[in-house]
Amino acid sequence: MYSAIRLSKAGLNVCLVEQEKELLKKLLKTGNGRCNFTNSYYDDNSYRGDVSLAKSVIDSFSYKDTIEFMNSIGVMEVSKDGYYYPYTNKASSVSELMIKNIPSSVTLALDMIVLDINKMVGDYYHVTTSYKEFDCKRVVIATGGKAGYFFKNNDSQGYGLATKLGHNITPLKPALTSLKLRDTDIYDWAGIRLRAGVTITNAKKDAVSYKAVGEVQLTDYGISGIPVFEVSRYVTTSDEELYAVVDFLPDIDKLEAIALCNRIFNKDLTVVDALSGLFNPAITSILIANAGVMPNQLYSDLSPQDKDMIFEIAKGVFFKITGFQGFDKAQVTAGGIDTTEINLDTLESKLYKDIYFAGEVLDVDGNCGGYNLQFAFASANRCVDAIIKEFNDDTN
Repeated sequence: MYSAIRLSKAGLNVCLVEQEKELLKKLLKTGNGRCNFTNSYYDDNSYRGDVSLAKSVIDSFSYKDTIEFMNSIGVMEVSKDGYYYPYTNKASSVSELMIKNIPSSVTLALDMIVLDINKMVGDYYHVTTSYKEFDCKRVVIATGGKAGYFFKNNDSQGYGLATKLGHNITPLKPALTSLKLRDTDIYDWAGIRLRAGVTITNAKKDAVSYKAVGEVQLTDYGISGIPVFEVSRYVTTSDEELYAVVDFLPDIDKLEAIALCNRIFNKDLTVVDALSGLFNPAITSILIANAGVMPNQLYSDLSPQDKDMIFEIAKGVFFKITGFQGFDKAQVTAGGIDTTEINLDTLESKLYKDIYFAGEVLDVDGNCGGYNLQFAFASANRCVDAIIKEFNDDTN
């Protein structure tokens, strides 16, 4: 969409092919319907896949540029701790204004699946869809990934088209998804939301991910929520036996927690009651069961070793990971078109001149928080800049 708007305004004839009957349907679901479209914070953990490509693209088109584009189409922004949303807090504001800003000169080909792209004599491409055929000088493939409800068929996506053109695809896995844990059916915790930290470790208890902290949702199958999404890629792309280590006290250390409970005035409180100011009862049950403490025992009668054990466990309960939610529930795809076959300065195919790739179809995926939309805008901008330069050079 961004590419179509900019290329048309630069004077090029543009045809926008979309497999859905409506434009930007998937955008309406982003950010829980609020469309978190960019983020001012960036570090080495923000992107995976070809991290160097992500950094290069984001450096050349930052969150400020995305905000400027949004403003130019009429979307006003609001920041919540560096997470940027439309001022209305509605994704529909972004989708409606983007659609209204498509120049009338753009040909819209909706409800059409691209089946094939063939290079023809005379330096143009013949694009075959499920209903019509088009001839064009240049093609931008920005089909998104395999994640989400709107994924239909791999052959109708950019992966299949790229493969037909000779490109390789790195292994595709769901990312930003929920994790399934062993024995969660014995815990009475489904529906609980709480602040926690989540780290992924292997069987040797060596951390294979950083700790992500935030609101975690406990479910009948395991754990969900933004912190879980952010570390899920380490699970979905691994063949190791892995564990989710959940820190139920992410903001204070063990000794602080012990000191807090030791200050309780009423010495007749049971362990369950004494811990109720820190933990949900379902979590307390898990902690004392693992510590071997009786729930009706008086907290004041616990030995220093028992107290230490309870809070040591609270800082890191190990749950064996048995699986994860698939592409239909995932928010983004890990893996994509092998970027060694892409000109990183222009995002043009090295195999076929005038074929470009942008967004999630490439081997780049980001964290929750607007990072994937930011990469989509920034990578589309790099393609557009290269096409406009080439167009101007040809004209001159």
